[in-house]
Amino acid sequence: MNLEKIRSICLKRKLPLAHLAKQIGLSKTGLYLAIDRNTLQAKHLEAASKILEVPIGEFFDIDPATELGLLKNDLEMSRGMNIYLDHQIEQLESEQQLMKNIHKMQGEKIQQQTEIIDQQKKLIEKLTKR
Repeated sequence: MNLEKIRSICLKRKLPLAHLAKQIGLSKTGLYLAIDRNTLQAKHLEAASKILEVPIGEFFDIDPATELGLLKNDLEMSRGMNIYLDHQIEQLESEQQLMKNIHKMQGEKIQQQTEIIDQQKKLIEKLTKR
């Protein structure tokens, strides 16, 4: 982590560190000590990132090759997730079609049973009239 970047950004923007400290919930001394010791709680680092309108990664020293590697890994993970999600969508669509077919078959079965009941009623009527 490189918290000196906080001091540098504040200097460039003519933003007093004391003002930033107050906005992120620290005392002026607390922020100065954090920068000098290069240690800051995540919640304060995140708040500083938002207030200074810089990505939180700005406060970390990552060489370009490492950053590129991390981005490539993220891209590969995203691709893998897309493949997985595409498969899930296909599976859900297949299950949806299956449910529609079952519903249709149930409707047909009910229709057949209704017709059989109607036929049996007619037969009972004929037999009782004799």
